[in-house]
Amino acid sequence: MAPLIEQLTNETTDPMEAILQVIRQALADAPDLASFRAWLINGFGNLPTTELQRVMNTAFSLAELAGRYEVRHGR
Repeated sequence: MAPLIEQLTNETTDPMEAILQVIRQALADAPDLASFRAWLINGFGNLPTTELQRVMNTAFSLAELAGRYEVRHGR
């Protein structure tokens, strides 16, 4: 999976979109949700929990701020 993510990251200006493309494709290819869950765990299950929590907290905060900005500016 890492080479595919690296290739997509190199071919797009938005690395997060590249990762999401891989995840969307895996979901589309999975025969059922249990298979997709196993794919997620195998691909991302070894990430350090503390680091992942920090990244997710930052992402949620940024999403909230972006939403507030859009509301404030009528978008």
